[in-house]
Amino acid sequence: FSSSGIINLLDKDNRYLLEFNISRILLTPLAGTLKVGPGYIDILPDEKGVIQAAFEDFLTDPDKRPLDAYPTYEQCVESYRSEFEEFCQKVMPSLPGEFEEVRRQALWQTWSMMVEPDGESDYKRTMVKMIHCIFEAAFVWQQPMQAVWLSRDPKLAWEVFCSCFDFMDKHGRLLDAVAFKALPNGDALKPPVHGLTLNWLMDHRVLNDVPVEEKKWLLERLIRWTEYFFRYRDKDGDGVVEFQGAIETGWEDASYYGPVGFPCASPDLNTFLALQMEAIARLGAECGMSAEEQESWMNRAKELTRKIVEKFWDGEKWIAFNAATGVKSDSLNIALYMPLLLGRRLPQEIIDKSIATIFSPDGFDTPYGLASEGLTSDYFRHGFTSGSVITPAQFLMVLALDACGRNDLARKVAVNYCRAMKNYGFFHIYNALTGKEDRSLTAFGERGLFWSAWASSCYFFLADQYGR
Repeated sequence: FSSSGIINLLDKDNRYLLEFNISRILLTPLAGTLKVGPGYIDILPDEKGVIQAAFEDFLTDPDKRPLDAYPTYEQCVESYRSEFEEFCQKVMPSLPGEFEEVRRQALWQTWSMMVEPDGESDYKRTMVKMIHCIFEAAFVWQQPMQAVWLSRDPKLAWEVFCSCFDFMDKHGRLLDAVAFKALPNGDALKPPVHGLTLNWLMDHRVLNDVPVEEKKWLLERLIRWTEYFFRYRDKDGDGVVEFQGAIETGWEDASYYGPVGFPCASPDLNTFLALQMEAIARLGAECGMSAEEQESWMNRAKELTRKIVEKFWDGEKWIAFNAATGVKSDSLNIALYMPLLLGRRLPQEIIDKSIATIFSPDGFDTPYGLASEGLTSDYFRHGFTSGSVITPAQFLMVLALDACGRNDLARKVAVNYCRAMKNYGFFHIYNALTGKEDRSLTAFGERGLFWSAWASSCYFFLADQYGR
């Protein structure tokens, strides 16, 4: 601490307030005394050799409770233990075979990243952060993924899914990241994977007990979120939407837009929107939407699916292109293969050729999951989405392979990825050539890799679904 970061509260109980990154820690001695020096505090034992102190985390002004109101250390431990055990039993009580070994570690990583409304922050519901300190936020495109991964607890899954839509502007745009104070992050935006994951939740009957009024609340916002893209991300008005910047793609250093530039029309974004329009029709059917309106949404989804094939399939592979110049991508990036999420809506020939490419020697297949760039591509490097094995690519492509009727390949990818995490930890980036975490691989110049709730939740979900 700096000396200015230690504030003497001048109360009879000798408490201090410590300025610690984004938090303020109220330090209260319960047994022993505090001795303050320049930039540090020593906690000294009492006459019996006992040291006890309470550390309480606040964002703004601390509430000081009486000393006799603090629970004992043993009571604190038991409280956390029982809360965590309840979470484990609800979310993932067991995993098959080899994956059980680190189940509780994975659950702990996720549980420790969950934030709740507390009256100080802007969180309105339970959300799951990515990591402490480095990315101190709950990212809005991760929440619907987390909802699927936490879906054994339907109430929790619904809360996490809906949490994104508490932060929507007048245009229907969702914030990219929600930190303690939900401030817009410049031009940041993330792909609309909400419809894809909502379809999964409906397919698996997770939302059966959600009240209709709550579904109506979500439906209205899901429609606004979908229309946002057609209103603000279709510059040429052809019904195919484009990304305007790298951050929006979710694949922040991918190869398919670098040489092409922006506005970049890409198959992944349009695939997510086609599935989202289907989700609107399906959710609408549960909310009293007219048959005509349901049909209209489904027809829009079908038309966009037709355009995805027409615009982005060149006969052999998937491409992206600059909507202004027409320049086409020449990379082999995993994001371009997200149309496989459409499954049987695509012609079988396209499915077969796409899968052949993915699992070819030049494709993405490794013993550790799917690389984010083709292994022999000129653009391959050990970046976040330009060659490494990363969490969102595994999850989305496993769902895509399943949608195409290739459960065998979905299982192969899921098991390989889960084994890498079991052996090396819940890192969100893995070296595609060695399968190990590589602390030199970072997404935004951070000091090193870290365990992530994005990875840990994906681990116990994939192991449960595909490891049996």
